[in-house]
Amino acid sequence: MCSSDLSGNLEIGVTTIPPHELDFPNTMTDVDHDVWILSGSNIMIGGSTVTQRYNCNLDSLTVGSRAGIMRKSDNTLHFYVNGQDKGVAATDIPKSVWAVFDLYGQCQQISIVKPDVSMLSSQIAESAHFALTNELGHRFSNCCGKNIVLKSNNLEAARIRHYTNALVFSSL
Repeated sequence: MCSSDLSGNLEIGVTTIPPHELDFPNTMTDVDHDVWILSGSNIMIGGSTVTQRYNCNLDSLTVGSRAGIMRKSDNTLHFYVNGQDKGVAATDIPKSVWAVFDLYGQCQQISIVKPDVSMLSSQIAESAHFALTNELGHRFSNCCGKNIVLKSNNLEAARIRHYTNALVFSSL
């Protein structure tokens, strides 16, 4: 959930690069391998746009919106907005990935929150790894961008200056 009105640029996705092994870029869209990112309504894989106008546009989120990501057991990647599955964004996603959130642009803060009841299904339960709920003990990783401060027992991440170097990862 973002705490500022977004006219753009919360980016979310997954990567196989462990946060502690990443040479932190200004933004995850600069990474040219092992990353699947939703930026606006574009799906980017390894720094290249592969899908334009995906059924979800992060630029249209407002304060209080809920955005989520899930790698399902069939190796597909799905994005969610306010509990609604926006469909398959990518396929052949490796099993071991970290969720990554890029507080780029106007997004000032994100929080891990309880998922909407509409998101709870047997399929989601199989992949609860990316539900990122505090009920399951999910937190943000201490390994994050230099412009990020973690709060509330790593359930909140806030950008403290500038609009770059604000990457946050799941702790799993």
